[in-house]
Amino acid sequence: MTIRFWRGFAATLPLAAALAAITTVDAPAAAQVMLHAPQEISNCLCLERSVANLANDVLARNRIYEERRRQLDQLESDLAAKRSSINVNDPTQVEQFRQLLDKRNEAVDRFAHETTPDYSSSVEQYNRKVADYNAMCSGKAYDPDVLATVKPSLSCPAP
Repeated sequence: MTIRFWRGFAATLPLAAALAAITTVDAPAAAQVMLHAPQEISNCLCLERSVANLANDVLARNRIYEERRRQLDQLESDLAAKRSSINVNDPTQVEQFRQLLDKRNEAVDRFAHETTPDYSSSVEQYNRKVADYNAMCSGKAYDPDVLATVKPSLSCPAP
């Protein structure tokens, strides 16, 4: 089995691209190397588990990223609408505009300094783990007898 992954990252990474990052492709049986050592098989199984967990983490962080981006877009839209209709001679309207501007500025700051770096870090961590899997396990088959003994007692390190 080969895991392919998306190597790039953009702040506007669509969810579909994140999901497309991990696809499995069966390699021809003749080209596969058979792993017989229990520790090698355990390592690959743990890497598979880790990749799956990190993929779920990327998806969760992507939902947060997209929701906060939508909130920011809405605040930008609300601000543009207020800006075009504000009566600058009305102190109440000016104060409401300033409050909306402050709210938008806080959202921009949180998005730039928390949401985007958090999401980017998650994608980078996922990509590193997939690279580890590809380097150690890609294109390799597991000895079925050894696999049957390894799976029941598989203990993977905490992430």
